[in-house]
Amino acid sequence: MRTFSLVLLGLAVGAALLSRSPRRPAPPTPEPAPAPALAELETLEFWERGSYIRPISRTCLTRTPEGTRVELELYHEEVYQEQAGPELLEQAKAILEEYGVGGWAGFSGHDPNVLDGSSFRLEATLADGTRIEAHGENKFPPNYRDVMSALDDLTAAAQKNALQQYTP
Repeated sequence: MRTFSLVLLGLAVGAALLSRSPRRPAPPTPEPAPAPALAELETLEFWERGSYIRPISRTCLTRTPEGTRVELELYHEEVYQEQAGPELLEQAKAILEEYGVGGWAGFSGHDPNVLDGSSFRLEATLADGTRIEAHGENKFPPNYRDVMSALDDLTAAAQKNALQQYTP
């Protein structure tokens, strides 16, 4: 019994000493390198398809001498176009840079375990000739949902105009 008491006392003292010893700080996590700046955006085209039919099936933004041509395909049938200012492509470029879409170049994802899901495609052409192409089926690059949500918000006014023109 005395040996058992000494072992318990030793364990208690050891635990007390360990709890008072300074902990080594965790090594700092390196900050991710900022995404490189992209050249001017000339065209940006993107779409997502799935079992849910979206009213806007494809969006294309193209630099023109007048600014930005916005082209929306509705329900895979009608094509709506409107002219916007050059700031629209600048804002789109800022979204691509913020979320590191330049790193998506060459992304080709596929999840064979999903039988009913969605697929996407994004193509961007920059003024320096760089092309960013990414596509996938039920597998998406990092920040995909954030990027698509931001681009959807960016083109919301044009989408509203298109739907008002083509829906009864």
